[in-house]
Amino acid sequence: MHDLVKLLEKKNLTISSCESITGGAFSEALVKTEGASKVFRGGLIAYSAHSKVHLARVQLTTLQSFGAVSVETAIEMAQNAKNLFDSDMAISFTGNAGPENYENKPLGLVYIALAYNNKCLVYEYQLSGNRKQIINKCVKLTPELIKENLK
Repeated sequence: MHDLVKLLEKKNLTISSCESITGGAFSEALVKTEGASKVFRGGLIAYSAHSKVHLARVQLTTLQSFGAVSVETAIEMAQNAKNLFDSDMAISFTGNAGPENYENKPLGLVYIALAYNNKCLVYEYQLSGNRKQIINKCVKLTPELIKENLK
């Protein structure tokens, strides 16, 4: 995370997050990094469908049509966090860390969305491991994903 914070600071960019599957693990890792206060606007944990609709402003029709674990939900989470926190970019995490299938979607299916420069890119991963391992993998993937999009 150190390299990510330094890069955002160098480029004078701010970031925010909207987390479901990671439950705040990304935000926690970021704020443990020296200099995070210069680049991190804030994070929202929208774990339940209720919080996705009422706090993260995901459309109820999106959840009903595509589910919480979907490209569409990840996009709305990221775009709405970017607007809510007035940040230059926002990252969102939604997926299924188990122990069972959720919404008939496989264990380890994860969507990470990055809203930046008037676009939103979504990355789909099929991760293995237990809940903790899947969450940790999501967080570890994120700095490189963001850095690649800033090049």
